[in-house]
Amino acid sequence: MLALLIATLSSTLPLLPTLPLTPTLPLLLDEPTAAARLAELRKDFVGRPKAQSMAALAALADEAPDTAASARALDWLGDLERGEGNRAGAEAAYARAYRSHDPEGHRLAARGLGDLAVESGHFVRGEALYREARSNADGVLALELDQKIANARKSHRRALGEWAAWAFIVAALAYFLARSRFWQRPRLGPPTEALYVAPVYALLVAGCVGRDPAVLHALWMCALWSLALIAAAGLSTRRRAPAGSARVGHTLIVVAANGALFYAVLNRAAILDSLFFTVAP
Repeated sequence: MLALLIATLSSTLPLLPTLPLTPTLPLLLDEPTAAARLAELRKDFVGRPKAQSMAALAALADEAPDTAASARALDWLGDLERGEGNRAGAEAAYARAYRSHDPEGHRLAARGLGDLAVESGHFVRGEALYREARSNADGVLALELDQKIANARKSHRRALGEWAAWAFIVAALAYFLARSRFWQRPRLGPPTEALYVAPVYALLVAGCVGRDPAVLHALWMCALWSLALIAAAGLSTRRRAPAGSARVGHTLIVVAANGALFYAVLNRAAILDSLFFTVAP
């Protein structure tokens, strides 16, 4: 019986597939090799297509995890993705570098995540990330982060001011409409003030078509809201004309609402600093 079993095994062994003796494990790079690869990518960056460099950086990050070179490669990849307009890809790269044990890679990733947060209007989170990156930073990076912290705080204050301005504009518009009682009979026709400024605003907007998109955006927003304010204010005076101090108050509300509108629109279009630089002596 034993002899029969041995004979059977001997006849079937040659039919078994030949297995590789060495398992195919992923090749991981050590720190010096990864650093040399990153230095080579930096040296050849100008001469190769950007997409190829981005793919090489992603491959380096996968082949050399938990190394300083991997973190630096991810930070660089995040910058390139952000430059290409791929916010999701940039955030993913920065997030991986942010979890790195390399202090410089973590610091640069915090700066990149802060940039994305500020661009999205999350100024408080952006400032917190900048402050984290500023810790133990020195040289040019420290100066850059100090400026970014100051800009994030300024943008946050301006955002609060813009929301307050919009709240005042909406409240003024609601007040004028309520005072006009436009739903009652007899129906009121369009006020003369609105008929006068409408073609002027239309010409201003038409004259900016094809020019600076931010300025065009600010112009048509300002024209629409200002026209609504002027029309509502005109309707309110036609229904019941203010007299004495009420007339002064009515005028002040119109002036203040248009001033608030001017600020809110410029900040929304992100051209407030450009205006200051233009009118500064």
